[in-house]
Amino acid sequence: MKISAKLFIIISMLLAVAIIIHLNVYGYSILNMSIAQIMEKYIVTEEEAVVLSATWRAYTIGAYAFIVPIIVGIIALVTLDKVKEVSNLKFTAIMTLIFCSIPAGIIMLCMKNKNLQGSQLE
Repeated sequence: MKISAKLFIIISMLLAVAIIIHLNVYGYSILNMSIAQIMEKYIVTEEEAVVLSATWRAYTIGAYAFIVPIIVGIIALVTLDKVKEVSNLKFTAIMTLIFCSIPAGIIMLCMKNKNLQGSQLE
């Protein structure tokens, strides 16, 4: 169970990184264009180009909200390695469930003490 929880956490962290990169790459490419360049490239009116520029600015800034799953995932991975009793894992499991990975949070909440000892595959 410990390995599967770690796997789900790592997958959600990688997806968060991919989203941050995707939104920033496309966002910065549009933000560095003038309104005339946006109108020419995307064949839109001036008003639509302004809205497109503002929308991508919001997406680019909003992309940094995906840092939260990365931070919670790192904390969860460290906690999974250090903790020896399930009672010490509950808070991290709930935070993982809410902010990082639903399957990993559920697995962490269902763990028993024997699952935390070593690297058992059960």
